Amino acid sequence: MIRGRRYKMGRKGKTLRKSRQVFLVTLHSPLLILAAALALAVSRPALAQLAVARPNYGVPEFAEPGGVFHSEVKAAAGLAAASWKAVLINDLKSWTGVVERAAYGRYVDNGTLDGYRLAIRVPRDISPEVFKLAISHASAGAATNRNAVSVVRNIETNFYFLHYADPQARAYEPTNPDTGKHRKHGSIREILWHAPALGLIHPRFVFSTGDEMDNSYGVSAGRYNEYIEAMCRHGVPVLATRGNNDNVISTADWRSTIGVETYSIRMGSFYIWQKDVIEDAFKAWFTNDYASSFTNPAVRYRLLGQHFCLGAMQAPFCFLPPPGQYPDLMLVGHGHTNKTIQSSPYHIIESGPAFDKGWVGFFEFLHDGSGWTCTTMASHPSSTWFQVMNTGAVAMVNSSFAAPNDGSCFTNEAAIANGLPFTFRDGRLRFLMKYSAAGYGVDNGEKLAEYDYNGRSNMAVVVKVNIARSATTRVSIRPLRRPATAR
Repeated sequence: MIRGRRYKMGRKGKTLRKSRQVFLVTLHSPLLILAAALALAVSRPALAQLAVARPNYGVPEFAEPGGVFHSEVKAAAGLAAASWKAVLINDLKSWTGVVERAAYGRYVDNGTLDGYRLAIRVPRDISPEVFKLAISHASAGAATNRNAVSVVRNIETNFYFLHYADPQARAYEPTNPDTGKHRKHGSIREILWHAPALGLIHPRFVFSTGDEMDNSYGVSAGRYNEYIEAMCRHGVPVLATRGNNDNVISTADWRSTIGVETYSIRMGSFYIWQKDVIEDAFKAWFTNDYASSFTNPAVRYRLLGQHFCLGAMQAPFCFLPPPGQYPDLMLVGHGHTNKTIQSSPYHIIESGPAFDKGWVGFFEFLHDGSGWTCTTMASHPSSTWFQVMNTGAVAMVNSSFAAPNDGSCFTNEAAIANGLPFTFRDGRLRFLMKYSAAGYGVDNGEKLAEYDYNGRSNMAVVVKVNIARSATTRVSIRPLRRPATAR
């Protein structure tokens, strides 16, 4: 849910407005399911509307199928625990979670506000994708956050992420169509160009260390919703915090659209912090939360992100770890360059800028059963950054299909052209097919999930692909039993 003014939408979206609430619904969304999740809000105007503080677009939760994640909800005290509902929604279907616990107390925004902490169990049959989260209560209405929950088959497995620093959108459209830049900085259109390539590469998450918008353009929640809508197109969770150019939007608007600006996320034994550079609202909480991780033997890796930490940006709101409590890796942006700032006593690495044809830092991790190793650390800064785009809307990693990927076919083949000298072992495709009761088989890919949608007329098949470096990888799909209509 996004409060306030109507905002600019992409080509595939429209807005529904009721009283002071604005909801985003893509044209491919399961409208009947969304209507059920939102009906309480539009049919009970006298109710005190709840708000989902977390997870949100920039502060997601990670969960395995059948596992549990937590949500922080702002709502009045005294709500019946049995009346909470949670629905996870993608553009094709929804899955209902089970709210196992609902506790009221000082749980919201790092323990500074009263609200509910919900423990929500994910269905075992859910697809490993990124979902909107709709929370509702019979006495308090409903709210939906985008890109809020990422379902991962097994969190304690090898993965990689991309450091996407300083997209710094200065306008919706670029002044230079070859680069996507608006003058010296970025544009929303350029982020839309990045989205398909990022979706194919499919990092575990995108790590954004601030300056999402330039302060000449990011002046309202509506403008930040343009940015969020573009970023959501790649279907990958985003961990975001504020940079110095995110200083025009109010803290309240930042939290309602992106999420709390300083936070930590536990992804199994991998612990992640993001630290805001604009203000120090959670200094004591952040210091204590970070320090407590060193007494927790379950924590095997510490990733710390902030906009910048040295020179003029060091004081007063940047976090410098105390001796003996060093992270395994700190990532920063701000300088619009790629370099290793320091390698001892811990690595500080700067990436960016994303507004220059999608510069990203590539960080790959192997899990050996006892901990995590960043296999790309030794290669920084020489060979682990790349630009997502070639020229204009032409991406360095792109896909094409032999037949329309729109649910109208029983067979198809995808060709993923990778112009980068990187192998992406966790690449991702989603085939949209006609419904097949026997399901589908995949060649040259690993089928992760398949599910029906559109009233059992169609079937989505999610496939993991090992995208070969500097090559074209082909993946084909066919029914396990030939349908009568296809003979």
